[in-house]
Amino acid sequence: MLQPLYFGPPQRTLFGIRHVPADGMSVIGAMTVAPPLLQEGISTQRALWQLCEQLGTAGVASLRFDWYGNGDAGGSAHQMTVDGLAQDAAAAMAWSQAQGRARTLCLRSGALGVLLAASRAGTPVDLVLWEPVLDGAAMCDDWERMHRAQVDDVGRYPFAAPAMDEDERLGFDLDAAFLRALRGIDARDLALPPGSRVLVTGWTLSPATQAWIERRVAEGVRAEWWPLETGDAPEWNDPAQFENQVFPRRGVAKLAGRLAEAGEWG
Repeated sequence: MLQPLYFGPPQRTLFGIRHVPADGMSVIGAMTVAPPLLQEGISTQRALWQLCEQLGTAGVASLRFDWYGNGDAGGSAHQMTVDGLAQDAAAAMAWSQAQGRARTLCLRSGALGVLLAASRAGTPVDLVLWEPVLDGAAMCDDWERMHRAQVDDVGRYPFAAPAMDEDERLGFDLDAAFLRALRGIDARDLALPPGSRVLVTGWTLSPATQAWIERRVAEGVRAEWWPLETGDAPEWNDPAQFENQVFPRRGVAKLAGRLAEAGEWG
């Protein structure tokens, strides 16, 4: 069952959709689901919806939310800030925590806001990082490269391509200060409260992600890598796939199965 809702402070209203287990089913926990930013947040909606639906059949109540300035949340993309991302993630995590034993899952660039919030938390956090983006500067470079490809390379403008505005990225009008601040985020420097638990998952383990896991373990965090060996990894930075829905069916099913295991909520 789906329950749309608004939450968060009045000056920063967020929109979410809660996936609730069927009536009569025991609820084993709650999951906050943070989507990626910008275009990936749009193209991954189906995958995250299906993930939450599958978790619901196992008794996990999930909250998918829109970042402020995105989707059906309040504000505009131009009002996005780095501190705002951390506030949004903290508000969503607190809302789910109030419902019971809660974890937070983030996909791709959604990890930046979640890790910022978690690094500021006073108590241990329980996170699932799915193909996490940890380097804000590299992400901004990818956004700019993809934006230029949409303007110049994929045939979207056969006659005359428009000039690229300094703060426009992938159809979103962003504040230049937001982009500069994102470039300054390196999640390798974001310590988590000791006692936190992190499951890092994806199709490939990069050296940077491996280093992040090792550093968190050294800080007293229970962090592990769990591979999605399903052969359906999306082509995240392929300009020709820019507007396609991302739906790695086998990967979603495998991840949902792992997260639904009773031991995940102990």
